[in-house]
Amino acid sequence: MKANIRAKTRNCKGKFEVVIISKDELNGKYKYKRVGLYDDESEANHMESITQKKIDEGQDVLNKVSVGKITLNECIEGAFKKEELRGNKVSANTFLSYKNTYNNHISNGIGKTYIQKLTTGMIQDLIDEKAKSYGYNTVSQIKTVIKKGIQYALYRDYIKQDITSGLVVWGKESKTNSQINCLSTEQLNHILEDTKGTEFGLKILLAFSLGLRESEVLAMSWDNIDFDSEEIRVCQIVVKKNDKYTIQKFTKNKNDLVVKMPKFLIDALREYRVEWCERMLETGFRDNENLLFYGKNFKIIPTATLSNQFKRYLTSLGIENVTFHGLRHSYASLLFHKGMDLKDVGQMLNHKSKYCTDRVYVHLLDETKGQALDVMNEILV
Repeated sequence: MKANIRAKTRNCKGKFEVVIISKDELNGKYKYKRVGLYDDESEANHMESITQKKIDEGQDVLNKVSVGKITLNECIEGAFKKEELRGNKVSANTFLSYKNTYNNHISNGIGKTYIQKLTTGMIQDLIDEKAKSYGYNTVSQIKTVIKKGIQYALYRDYIKQDITSGLVVWGKESKTNSQINCLSTEQLNHILEDTKGTEFGLKILLAFSLGLRESEVLAMSWDNIDFDSEEIRVCQIVVKKNDKYTIQKFTKNKNDLVVKMPKFLIDALREYRVEWCERMLETGFRDNENLLFYGKNFKIIPTATLSNQFKRYLTSLGIENVTFHGLRHSYASLLFHKGMDLKDVGQMLNHKSKYCTDRVYVHLLDETKGQALDVMNEILV
């Protein structure tokens, strides 16, 4: 018998009701699904026996689907639903990325395979095929999404073994990896000088001088900036939920990052603050988010809008294969070259683990120690 599902006959207003009782392991609550309502107790007991036998044989009586007919797609989608119930387990952007990976690489292919027919070799074949065309990060996420489906199948007792163990993840070298996706000091100085005094330039300055992502730059609020202590708190991002962009605080598994601001950034923010206040007074706009940057009609700016604007700008300068995220890589690379070690750079990038920093910046590990704030002030005086 499955420990968390069983059939039972109970009284119901003078009749006999057969129900399936299941326990939700997320919240510990019991749920009841009616199989039938009978006048005769023996008939109800017979139906209970039939239902219990189906449960013992592994049939998904809750959904009236045979376990042997359940696909990987159904398991992945079930895992997604469970993850949504858990709330802030991963950021909305990461969860959206999982869904895109599922739709683009899994659902129309291996996802249609019955879960009990799926093998480690089939998954490895998919990884090897995708690795010919995609970088390591994409291939790794394909494995992650499939693993979510396999874990769901194990949780539901559809299968008995984790078939994702021992998989080898690899991928072709990306045209925008951390080593290539960087700007030189000369390029950075030209870009910052060329965009100085503009809102676009301030977004670039925030990303480079603090190593921020697009979503962190666009979610920056004046409430996060303390000019007295010269500190800035990075604690929220722009996310897309239900086709609408919104601001989301960092999830529970990611800490806020509080850093000292370089002098040139403080000066730029103070200057921009004057213009920002004048604009708010003229328009009468008020918003609880108190963001530095707003789009048309004071809407939240999508990350893709900033990424595309930056790409067009670099193309006009004759610079290819560098993204807005490349400003973050440039920040990390300069810190390495000026002497900061792996652990310290990882902290400045707000990476969750040393492994994350090591994997992305492994080509920059042979440096000595230093300080991030001094480096930024030295580079851009």
